[in-house]
Amino acid sequence: MNKDQPVIIEERYLLTSLHYQGRHSSFYNAVDTKQEQKQILIQIITDQLCIYKLFKRLEQSIDYRDKSIDHHNRMSRFIPIPRIYNMGTLVVQNITYHYIAWQKSGPSLKLCFRLMKYKFSVKTITLVALKMQIHNLNILHRSLKLSCIMTTSHSNLLITNFDDYVEFLNKDGKISNKAKQIHIKITKFSSIGQHLQQIPSPRDDLESLGYLLLYLLTQGKLPNKCQSKDQNTREKYYMEFKRSFLPEKELKLFPEPFLQYFYNVFKLGIKEIPNYEILKQPFIQYLGKQEQDYNFDWSEVFKPLIDQTATSEISLREKAISIESLVISNHKKELQKDNQSAPTSPSSQQNQKKNTKSTRFTLAPILEKNESIMTTFNNCDSNAASPKFNNNMANLKFDNCQQDSSSGEISSTDEPIVDQLPTFEQHHHDTM
Repeated sequence: MNKDQPVIIEERYLLTSLHYQGRHSSFYNAVDTKQEQKQILIQIITDQLCIYKLFKRLEQSIDYRDKSIDHHNRMSRFIPIPRIYNMGTLVVQNITYHYIAWQKSGPSLKLCFRLMKYKFSVKTITLVALKMQIHNLNILHRSLKLSCIMTTSHSNLLITNFDDYVEFLNKDGKISNKAKQIHIKITKFSSIGQHLQQIPSPRDDLESLGYLLLYLLTQGKLPNKCQSKDQNTREKYYMEFKRSFLPEKELKLFPEPFLQYFYNVFKLGIKEIPNYEILKQPFIQYLGKQEQDYNFDWSEVFKPLIDQTATSEISLREKAISIESLVISNHKKELQKDNQSAPTSPSSQQNQKKNTKSTRFTLAPILEKNESIMTTFNNCDSNAASPKFNNNMANLKFDNCQQDSSSGEISSTDEPIVDQLPTFEQHHHDTM
């Protein structure tokens, strides 16, 4: 973002740069000016109210855990999502958006894997298996991958990107037959059930976690990456790998707990609720025998960054303007440019007025970073459920385009645009 014109939400949250662009929401690095310049992430949700409602429920569950008198409830019910500080709505040009102020975490497990040259110790991979408590709140993630697992300054891992989630238990505590079916993008970590578009079940996430662990164990070699860009070809390729996958063959060189994990997961039925203690016990016993600490491989690498603060960004506070002011200001500038360059004939002026009325500015959450060019919110189609984005990694330039389909579907970006080194905070409440 251009420091000459930063953006502030509700006179409190100062947006500094784009952090991540997803299908239904965008994340911005931000500073809470009323909390000692605490560095946070602001998520702006563009077109899915259900996602906002999900996080609202998660926030209430976390508050209940933290305020509970029952010590066991507070300490054992770990919820593996970043801390939610605040939630609210933005109204810009009569359009309502939801925002969430998150604990800043990261980098992602994907970036950590790269930084460690695609080699984690068996101890770290075992810890990853134990930390993935993804079903604590009756939620199936359904899109588990390295880029949505975030590290923290202590021994926990946090899960993000709940765009494809479903709730899987009914009022009787049994797996529901009516769990909503959402078509998801198939990846190398997707379960066989997802390939076959079966009713979502806990086995899907557990199987995906197994493939993720296999990927880490084999230093990124398995599952093999499909080189084709055609989605149908990729799905067939990954399906064939999983059909022919033999755990006893591929895992014979690795500790037995990983083989036991796959055996236990593959025995699960679609409507079966897993016994998580049985799944975890082999990993716990393995760590106990090794007598090793419970630190991840990257802990020492990121240790110097733990005390980093956000004081360098406080000077932006005086220059900050509201989102509404920024949108209106940029709209006026665009109109002035059009007036200067447009022909003066009456017919052209009428066409110009028509074009002006047919477009409207929305809070399509995109920030351009173009050297000396000021940060702007660009124009996007008013009928689009959400914009489609083109990303240029090299220059950190983010251009939005009008949606080219009336179906409401957009092409997903399943990788982070900017995966940064972390700015850590200490949060003592995240105790296992």
